[in-house]
Amino acid sequence: MKRLVYLLVVALIAGVCYSEKAFAIGAIAFSDPDEIYGFCLNEKDKTSAKICAMTQCKDAGGEACKFMVWFDGCGAVALNKKYYGIGYGTSPSKAEAMALKQCGSGCEIAISKCEN
Repeated sequence: MKRLVYLLVVALIAGVCYSEKAFAIGAIAFSDPDEIYGFCLNEKDKTSAKICAMTQCKDAGGEACKFMVWFDGCGAVALNKKYYGIGYGTSPSKAEAMALKQCGSGCEIAISKCEN
């Protein structure tokens, strides 16, 4: 009986720790004509993350902001003077590699961040 109670307590603690991380959502919005992005981390849900990214994009001067992606983990934006790339993954290197691949040659990482 004590073992069962112990296992339930451990499962409950693990569930609380995991669920806090699982509900942290990031999002990226991008305005192609002026190469301005909005980038948000640690939002409580997808709707909040999308609104945050779109607001940041517009507040930065983006005139054609479009929602690009939600992510949990890490996100990245790569840019050059003609193209952009959006990446996400479980580590900064994975997010950056995806963004650079999508963007093409001559691109550089503009932003790369991970959730807490």
